[in-house]
Amino acid sequence: MNGLARLGALLVTAVVLVGCRVGEPAPVPLAGDEPQVVAVWPFVLAEQPVDAELLLGSLGGAMTARGYRTISYAVGLQMLRDANMADAAEVTRAGAVLGADAVLQVLVREFEASGSRPLREARWDLQWRLLSTRGGGVLWSFAQRGAMRANLGDGGDPHRALDAERDIVPMGGGAPVTYRDADELVASLHRLALSRLPRRSP
Repeated sequence: MNGLARLGALLVTAVVLVGCRVGEPAPVPLAGDEPQVVAVWPFVLAEQPVDAELLLGSLGGAMTARGYRTISYAVGLQMLRDANMADAAEVTRAGAVLGADAVLQVLVREFEASGSRPLREARWDLQWRLLSTRGGGVLWSFAQRGAMRANLGDGGDPHRALDAERDIVPMGGGAPVTYRDADELVASLHRLALSRLPRRSP
């Protein structure tokens, strides 16, 4: 590779890296001490009945990806049941049972989803809240509302060869995001929300 080609490759790499950095969301700072162990609060805070496993099942993995030691929804639920603690369990007492210094709660103002393979439409209005079990109050929160509807009208060219080249998609654009089902949507929402949570210090 000559000098000019090498310089071009370095410039392309720099542009890509800068683009990735610019695209990362800025974290919302913690309002207190960084927790060491976070338990997914196994009870959805909602005004209407919701599927807790759907809304909380993938939350532990998203939290762990931010570097925190995490107690998952299923494990936390079993631990609180074994301690005879109900849905309205007081957070400080639950923290002692779970061995966690914070719990991650999900507040649901609205959540509706219909269809599968792919998900046809959904609406959501959610808030994620990291609450201290040591009397430190709300350490962090993030809210998000939105809606999606799958575009099922364009199936593409049915006569197109299977080995044909893909259509060119401009940078920053492309096909609309689709989800296979509500589980995949919720997991994506958790990852997006927790991308605003500061990573745990090494």
